[in-house]
Amino acid sequence: MAHKYLLEAIAEHRLPPEFIDTTLRWHLPLAAQIAARRRAIDAPMVLGVQGTQGSGKSTLSHFLKLILSNQHQLSVAVVSIDDFYLTRAERQTLAKDVHPLLATRGVPGTHDTELAINTITALLRSAPDSNTVALPSFNKAIDDRAPREQWPAVSAPVDVVILEGWCVGLDAQPEDSLEDAVNNLEADEDSNGIWRTFVNDQLKGRYRELYAMLDAMVVITAPSFACVFEWRSLQEQKLEAKLIAEGASKEQRSRLLNPTQVQRFISHYQRLTEYGLTRLPRIADWVIRLDAQHAITDLYSCSRYLVSTDLDGTLLDHYSYDWRAAQPSITRLLRAGTPIIINTSKTAAEVLQLQRAMGIEQPFVVENGSALYLPKSLFPTPPPSAIDSKYLGYWQLSFGLSREQILTFLATIREQYNWQFSGFSDWSCEQVIDHTGLSEENAKMSLAREFSEPLLWADTAENFATFTTLAQQAGFKILQGGRFTHLLGNTNKGAPLIWLKQFYTERQSFPPQVIALGDSQNDADMFPEADFAVAVKSPTHEYPEVLTKGKAIFTRGCGPEGWNEAIEEILTTSSQ
Repeated sequence: MAHKYLLEAIAEHRLPPEFIDTTLRWHLPLAAQIAARRRAIDAPMVLGVQGTQGSGKSTLSHFLKLILSNQHQLSVAVVSIDDFYLTRAERQTLAKDVHPLLATRGVPGTHDTELAINTITALLRSAPDSNTVALPSFNKAIDDRAPREQWPAVSAPVDVVILEGWCVGLDAQPEDSLEDAVNNLEADEDSNGIWRTFVNDQLKGRYRELYAMLDAMVVITAPSFACVFEWRSLQEQKLEAKLIAEGASKEQRSRLLNPTQVQRFISHYQRLTEYGLTRLPRIADWVIRLDAQHAITDLYSCSRYLVSTDLDGTLLDHYSYDWRAAQPSITRLLRAGTPIIINTSKTAAEVLQLQRAMGIEQPFVVENGSALYLPKSLFPTPPPSAIDSKYLGYWQLSFGLSREQILTFLATIREQYNWQFSGFSDWSCEQVIDHTGLSEENAKMSLAREFSEPLLWADTAENFATFTTLAQQAGFKILQGGRFTHLLGNTNKGAPLIWLKQFYTERQSFPPQVIALGDSQNDADMFPEADFAVAVKSPTHEYPEVLTKGKAIFTRGCGPEGWNEAIEEILTTSSQ
């Protein structure tokens, strides 16, 4: 059943009753991801929400505030860049001194960025003499800033500040792109380019400082600029209905725009809107994709990097299974929203427990590439071939064979050859503990295998070679891990990584740089897909072979210390 506060908000905003489906399917998962990022940052967070005119960014911001407050116990303040417009008189002065088009509010250069920066700063930390902050308010019906006594006040500091607006997060365009007009407005009223050059220059100055305050950003993408006219017209109709409901006078309503005026109005924003449609999804943390009917078709997170990591001997210490030496880099990746994809021989139950301890909720790969699990909070729509897993809240994609098929093959081999070997299916929980050093709880989870069988071979090397040949002929694969020999379907750790890289590339329209980390030869299949292939030093065996088109890195430290060393080197070097 939908939460009462959401139903009340839908009624308050005069949204159709079916809007609750949008909120449950898209807004709740997004809010959960934002809350997780806030926990990773562990400090007050500034979230940008950007979208074209009429895209629903104000509505989204309001519902995010409600959900973050009610579901995640975070204090939230929403400010719109529209509320920081210069006054009507200030814009008239700009129109006289710089260019007539600056009389129209909206483009960079028509906001009081100093006021915006100071307001957000005050929201992040309470002032010495007051714990409330007055939020500027702009009255679009009169095209002017509301009197200060009408500004709403909120308690500070807050956990999350949401800054929403059509130009939030935009950087300046290349200078040569300003030469040609993009529409009749620019051709007829800015033929010499003074207005658009002024606007672009503003994005190089205080707007850059304002947007540098953002810790993360949500971008709502439209199919094209052509949709903006229809959406902006609908926005004007809703504003008129609101004013009528509030008893606004005919004079106040006269400032609303008719269709011809809407067309001219949005022409002011066409240049930067079209630039933002291509530019902003590449630097956003989350993207909401809309279709021409204004319906959400996808929600996804963007990432410059994709980290795929082995566990035992790599992220986990070979002897103690401790990962805390890698905590500094884990925190840095989480704060940036970078997916940390655990890619391991362990079971899904083991990985889920470890993810909870580390504060990670991301896709993960189990049993040496046999299956990929995708959290529904990050993948609201199931990818092709994905099924519901037995683990609540996760899709599953299989790349290998079932354990039943594997055990049937092993039973046949034992009967025919009487070779000496044993595996997890032969052992009690106590024996697993003896062989692995795991706790009883972790040993039970390790026994919950679905796609592979770890073995200890106790026969001759010659018989092992024959066993390997027979397994391959039957469609199985043998991998040598740090402790065990693993029998599984004909897959490897690289296969799900290839799928993930392609999936992320298609979603965000650019490929993430893959960082793959491992300490054993069964990790080597990740390296050909990596831009940074990291061989982590082991205290018990040599580095794995590294075959990659990217950069090969061999750590000096072992296990999580080496992991942390490599991630810090990659991130620091890449940011310079």
